[in-house]
Amino acid sequence: MSSKIEILVPAADPALLSLDELRALAPSLTDDQLTALGLESSEWVASLCGVRTANGYPPTFKAETLRETFLGYPSIWGADLVLGRKFLSGVTVLENGMALVEGADFVVQDVQGIIERVSSGWPVAWWGVPVVVEYTAGFGYGSPPTPVPALLKAATTDYVRLRFN
Repeated sequence: MSSKIEILVPAADPALLSLDELRALAPSLTDDQLTALGLESSEWVASLCGVRTANGYPPTFKAETLRETFLGYPSIWGADLVLGRKFLSGVTVLENGMALVEGADFVVQDVQGIIERVSSGWPVAWWGVPVVVEYTAGFGYGSPPTPVPALLKAATTDYVRLRFN
């Protein structure tokens, strides 16, 4: 089932590497150049990983609050909703205007970005449209903030190294 994504609260800082981490990789650049490089490298990694975006914001793995609206029925009854983002928290779901309860009406597979409709613990079909899902996706959210995984930082670091070495 296709969806429309809206970014309600964009990432405060979409860069995956800090200025200090970037400075260690490219010491001859100014802070403005490092900031631009940090955004470019982070966007490159997110784009390669297929991160969906909207509203003209660059794709990022940093935490953003989104609204995703599914207007059609899934092609297979009972199919899970596959969200445009992964690493979810704070998920709310409205099905045909009715609020659903996490754990009782739906189950979130946060790392995969999948929502399954359930009833009495059993998978069931999504039967009402539209289905509107609001959630926060990404890293750097919460208290304490969730850290950016080392593999994402490593990929971003590799991009910077290839660009400036």
